[in-house]
Amino acid sequence: MKTAISGPLAGALILMLCVSGCSTLFPSSQPSTPGQQLPTVSAPGLENRLEGVTWYLVVFHTASGRSVGVVPGTEITVYFDTNGKITGHTSCNHFTATYSATVNGLTFRDPITTEKYCGSPASIMSQEATFLAVLPQASSYRVEGDLLTIMESRGNPILTFIRIKPAHF
Repeated sequence: MKTAISGPLAGALILMLCVSGCSTLFPSSQPSTPGQQLPTVSAPGLENRLEGVTWYLVVFHTASGRSVGVVPGTEITVYFDTNGKITGHTSCNHFTATYSATVNGLTFRDPITTEKYCGSPASIMSQEATFLAVLPQASSYRVEGDLLTIMESRGNPILTFIRIKPAHF
């Protein structure tokens, strides 16, 4: 009789612990103090970090606030290693640069790219040039779940990446 009661009791206890533990992981959407930033919380295994992840560019953000997707049939990727080096591919050329990431900032230096010319799709080279010109404007970043947003010095987004390869590639 003791064994029959302890099994359901243990299951109920585990369920209560899970429910109470989960409720503390997701703070309310309103900061308790005006101007206070709430921490971003991610599901287990999806750490809010840059390193060790291949990021796929999905959106360029223009100075006017407009968002533009990548050219269909192209793929721009970046990979941040743990030694301050970023590598990637622009659908035509490979590139590398050094980076510095802190809680308060993100900077890129010394970019190097291969010099192959690609003619298809028609706008692939202008997209690559735009990406390589925008990247050094980075000043900060934010990782929220599977999204990486890179911002310029005024806090406006300039590039948005996703860690899961989009289906249209």
